[in-house]
Amino acid sequence: MVMELGLDTYLYAAEMACGLVICHWRAKVDANDVEFVLGSAPTTLNFGHITSRQLADMPKMTSTYPDHLYNNFKKRTTHLWILDFDKCHEMDVSDCGIEQAVKAAEDNDPYYPKPHKQLAEDQQLWKHFKEAYLYSSSTIFLLDGIPEGMAKGPQKFIQGWEDYRKHKIDAGLVDDN
Repeated sequence: MVMELGLDTYLYAAEMACGLVICHWRAKVDANDVEFVLGSAPTTLNFGHITSRQLADMPKMTSTYPDHLYNNFKKRTTHLWILDFDKCHEMDVSDCGIEQAVKAAEDNDPYYPKPHKQLAEDQQLWKHFKEAYLYSSSTIFLLDGIPEGMAKGPQKFIQGWEDYRKHKIDAGLVDDN
């Protein structure tokens, strides 16, 4: 869908990776069945003030929303939103918790770029997603301090996902296209 709209797939892959990192290593949930959706917001916020005199001079039932809150309500930027956390489960930082997150990510079709795809474009997108995931993880750990037992978690998650998907492809359980 992003490609058909002419949007930067690499940008959105990196945003998805960052969202997944926040779920895994900040919120400590497996991100099972979350959905990434495109949404929008006005491009420029203008929190101008309306004086009480201006307000009193306005006709009754006049909206101040479009004129005083936003410069251009029709010109909007596209954002990636993450929704639907109802099937998420708590995730500990053990190998078992990482395995739980791997299964949740692999089963969350079609949202994420996937490892071991045949097309070169898909392989490049996975590489970008992977790098963004690892970079975002290291950034969060740098900002928060690395909690005990979590330092190798992001790399274990990525490696676990690559191994899990490869196993599924080899067993004929998934089409790698």
